[in-house]
Amino acid sequence: MFAQRVGSLVGRHLSIGSLASRRLLLSKSFQLNPEWSQRHEALTKLALGGDYEWIASVQKKFVGGAASAVDVDAAACGAQEKDQIEDIVDLIYKLRHCENTADFLESTEYAVVRTLLKHDAEEKLFEVLNDPINYGVFLNEHAACLAMDHFITKGNFAAAAKIATYVMLQEMFDNKLVNLMSIYSCLKWVELPVEERVFSEEIHPKEEEEEDINEEDQRTFKFPYLKNEYFDGHFDLTDPEALVGKTLLWVSEHVADLAYVSNMRILGALLQKEWELLAAELEKCKDLMSGVAKLVGERLDQLLAGLGEGQEESPETRRYNTLKTSHAATTGGEGTNEADLIHASSIFCLGVTDR
Repeated sequence: MFAQRVGSLVGRHLSIGSLASRRLLLSKSFQLNPEWSQRHEALTKLALGGDYEWIASVQKKFVGGAASAVDVDAAACGAQEKDQIEDIVDLIYKLRHCENTADFLESTEYAVVRTLLKHDAEEKLFEVLNDPINYGVFLNEHAACLAMDHFITKGNFAAAAKIATYVMLQEMFDNKLVNLMSIYSCLKWVELPVEERVFSEEIHPKEEEEEDINEEDQRTFKFPYLKNEYFDGHFDLTDPEALVGKTLLWVSEHVADLAYVSNMRILGALLQKEWELLAAELEKCKDLMSGVAKLVGERLDQLLAGLGEGQEESPETRRYNTLKTSHAATTGGEGTNEADLIHASSIFCLGVTDR
């Protein structure tokens, strides 16, 4: 019900200026708060008792065996208070690890995301979203837009971009509004200063470092399974720039009718270190924006500087110099403008108001 109304509830008051200052990308009515309140009212008619009583009842069912997916859904949809968050997250964890996990309802996922956003439980939200194996929570289209708008409005562009990467990983590209919000979130993150262009540990799990172990102290244990060494280039991605870059590349394939798509693809290829694709996109691009040109130039200079002395004839040096030549030919000596990307991302999102 909620996803069907997405297109008709976008704010009509947007302007370039308001977007650049991150004020209300989506209207208040987009949040569907009255409709969600009606769901709470419907639950009260089931005479389950208060939301606290029902949560406690479901916990007891797990102690005695296993609660049903409907039991957990009623608890998740009925929860409204901040002090219920830990209990609700615990319930979905238990459901995920019992025999009824296949019955996990989409409305449960949606309710959990809404509750966590309502109470600004950012760390808990990303704990759940980063661990779908143990919690089974995936974003739907409306929840993804709510989350990105929530973080954009707060100026937390890293969190908004992280949400956009979930959209990419789930390959959820059928809704144009979701695509536009994902683009905007990623571009706002790209515009941040280099030192801020990261994902904190609160929203992005830190890679586990292998401990140095003395071979004489090593012991052999039997495990039910061992993670293989294969890197799939998708779910195995952990680098923030690679994740955002792939998001821009994949989303751009579904918004080909928008202006500046070539610039998006150049940024995506640059962030994901897809050098052949970057060269091809630079060659094709006829309207390279100065802000994008500056980012490309700076990154290539950094890569060349990082090679050190004695690498003048290395394959990497030749590759980066070739890219610099293509980059120089495309820019045509134009000046740079730091506001270009803000302006471009505003244009992307302004297209939403026509829907």
